[in-house]
Amino acid sequence: MQQKDQPRPGPQTSARDRILLTAHDLFYREGIRATGVDRLIRDAGVTKVTFYRHFPSKDDLILAFLAFRHERWIRLVQRRARASSGSAKPLGAFGRALEP
Repeated sequence: MQQKDQPRPGPQTSARDRILLTAHDLFYREGIRATGVDRLIRDAGVTKVTFYRHFPSKDDLILAFLAFRHERWIRLVQRRARASSGSAKPLGAFGRALEP
């Protein structure tokens, strides 16, 4: 599931980022355990050598994915909180920051 604020991999996207973005989509759509490395490699359009150069194991990819997800989440909440700053009801602004 591609989120509207998620960049789409393109020709200028690094191989590592293409793998992470592909992992993001597949892990959410099919689950982390159900997504195989061969599928990630194929869908990201990279070679096995490239994949394993960036992520020596699937566990390494999962850790990078979780860090990637965390960073995106924090940026989203910060951006929406800034947009809602000055609200008379700060908890309401925080709740709105979490809305899709």
